Amino acid sequence: MRRTVLRFLVVSTFGLLAASFASPSLGQSPPIGKSARDMAAPLLDQLKTAKDEATARMLEAQVWSAWVGSGNDEVDGLMQRSTALMQGQAFDEALAVLDTVVAKAPEFAEGWNKRATLLYMMNDFDRSMADIGKVLALEPRHFGALAGIGLIRAAKGDRLGAVAAYNKVLEIDPLNNGAKASIDALGKELEGNPI
Repeated sequence: MRRTVLRFLVVSTFGLLAASFASPSLGQSPPIGKSARDMAAPLLDQLKTAKDEATARMLEAQVWSAWVGSGNDEVDGLMQRSTALMQGQAFDEALAVLDTVVAKAPEFAEGWNKRATLLYMMNDFDRSMADIGKVLALEPRHFGALAGIGLIRAAKGDRLGAVAAYNKVLEIDPLNNGAKASIDALGKELEGNPI
């Protein structure tokens, strides 16, 4: 279960790391984060009806690419810096960078999501959940944030709550392998040790 959860964290919650270095090309400067949501919306519509896993994986990657671009060079640079710090396990420094991101760009959902992920990695589950709330207020179909709820609930021993969160991921991304694997693993735990 731990290996599945860690893999799902990296892929679904932390986002596709490669995508964090690719900012979508933008014309004029809309409010920070708005263009990311606008670009992701039709992709999320397609993701819900994807007919096969290859298409779903491609759409997931495109959604992440849309989400990580704030439309502001300074914010995007800070996001790249935070990713590098997180990969280097420099969590306190990454947190300081992400605190700056959410202060400068409170309408940028991915800034909150990245900080929620970092706080989860730092075992600060309550603050992570608070940030996830901000993400979902801005982007209700953020499957990565919903997966984060599943991870936190599982870490707190709320296996039924975790399954419910992963089921919400599947409502948005029905072919999401990470959510399916997490539900299967949690189901086996519940069978072996019911609450």
